[in-house]
Amino acid sequence: VLKPDRWRAEYLDFYQWVQESVLPVVSGEIGKMVRNLWEAFLNSETNFQFEAALIHGDLGVEHILIDPVSQRLVGVIDWGDARVGDPALDFTGLLASCSAEFVSQALESYAGPLDGRFCERMAFYRDIIPFHQMRYGLELGDGRFFAEGLQAFESSQI
Repeated sequence: VLKPDRWRAEYLDFYQWVQESVLPVVSGEIGKMVRNLWEAFLNSETNFQFEAALIHGDLGVEHILIDPVSQRLVGVIDWGDARVGDPALDFTGLLASCSAEFVSQALESYAGPLDGRFCERMAFYRDIIPFHQMRYGLELGDGRFFAEGLQAFESSQI
């Protein structure tokens, strides 16, 4: 069973990294948007009151296999990030790359519980995708990933 404090701690740790690695290199207005995004999520108890489930952890369209003839789902690949967590996380890739209509249809087909903050958490997880890219770039020692992630965040806030 996943305890809400453990999930929150993971995101608090991530925000600590953002404060140390991202905030020092962004302008005042962008820094304010970064802090607002993270702190609004982290300071809301309801964001950590969800029914945990086994999640894919990296579910994007590139991991969903569709039969080209029947247009039906035939598989999901790359389960390397699977764990127990917030089911809203698994809709993030769809939210980032598919139409709102498709995401709505996917949510209608979802058999798990949809609590009152499910969509807000999906949006937060989508909005922090650039920070994952920045972190990956620094871990890899490749500044291009960091720069692209920062640019993606800044562009999404305009």
